[in-house]
Amino acid sequence: MRRREFIASLSSAAAWPFAARAQKPAMTVASRAHGTTVIVQLFYYAIPGKEQEVLRIRLAACDVLEKNGVTRGRVLTRGESSRATKNADNPDVVWEGEFPDEASLKRYEEIADKHPDFIAARQKMSTVTRKPAERRYYQLHSGQ
Repeated sequence: MRRREFIASLSSAAAWPFAARAQKPAMTVASRAHGTTVIVQLFYYAIPGKEQEVLRIRLAACDVLEKNGVTRGRVLTRGESSRATKNADNPDVVWEGEFPDEASLKRYEEIADKHPDFIAARQKMSTVTRKPAERRYYQLHSGQ
C-alpha cells in the first residue's frame, strides 16, 4: 500500500465515528403496524460528572416536545437497589415516549428531526455524553 493510500484510509477511518453518530436507526414499516402503540426509548451515557447536565438537557428537549403538542414522555435516571443488575455501562438518563398511533409518532419524529430548539438540545447533549444516544423502538402488547 502506498503512503497516500494509507493516509487516505486512516482519515476515512477517523471520520467514521462522526458519521455513525449522525445516523439515526431506521424504523421498518412492519414495526409501525396500524393501531399499535409504539414506545420510543433513548439511552444517554453521561461523561463522568455530567449526569445532571445530561438530565437538564433532556428535560429541556421534553419542554420543546410539549410546546409543540407532542407528549413530553418520561425521563428516568439510574436508581440503586440490591436487586439491580450490576453493569457499569448502563445509561445514566433514559427518555421514554409512548405513541398510540402513526400520526403521533410521525409528529414526534418531525419535531426531533427538524425543530431548531430540539436540534440545539441534541447538539448540547453530544458535548456531555461519552457515546451517541441509543434509540430503540418497541411495540406495546397489552396481553389481552
